[in-house]
Amino acid sequence: MTTEIVNYAIAFLLTVVLEVAVALLFGYRKPAEIAAVFWVNVFSHPLVNFLIRIVGVLREAPVGPKELLLFECGVVLVEWQLLCYALPRRSRIGLLILSLAMNGVSYYFPSLIDPNGVTCW
Repeated sequence: MTTEIVNYAIAFLLTVVLEVAVALLFGYRKPAEIAAVFWVNVFSHPLVNFLIRIVGVLREAPVGPKELLLFECGVVLVEWQLLCYALPRRSRIGLLILSLAMNGVSYYFPSLIDPNGVTCW
């Protein structure tokens, strides 16, 4: 159990770092913008990981890449709406592109570290 908690904490921190880095690359540099990216992740990351775990338990099998991609699509939409709420002066389309980019990077990054590893953190 302790190893799972440590692994989750590392995954969460890595996700936040990656997604903040993407936001910075896209020109989101104001403290409120970075805070929005951080808090969106505080909300979405544990929720989606909990749902993935529950689905895996109910199916009695791990969630595969296709299912994980469906979860990520949902995360993109939820994070986009949260960002629109938190940053109302920003373009909705720009925030959708940001959400797609942030989640694309954090979705594919683990495969860059270990191509034969587990898809879901």
